[in-house]
Amino acid sequence: MIPLVLIIVIAIAAYKITTSGRRNTNTTINNNAIDLLKERYARGEIDEEQYKRMRDTIENR
Repeated sequence: MIPLVLIIVIAIAAYKITTSGRRNTNTTINNNAIDLLKERYARGEIDEEQYKRMRDTIENR
């Protein structure tokens, strides 16, 4: 009985560790992309329409 409980606990811990890292990575990537997009808009490299379209694309990934 104890080995079964130990296996279940290890499996749950491994699942939480692997899935939480993925979400944090995606959030970080999206935030970095939005920051770069804001910089390009501020420098005048893209117009407001392009900015909004690209922002929506990034946020909906």
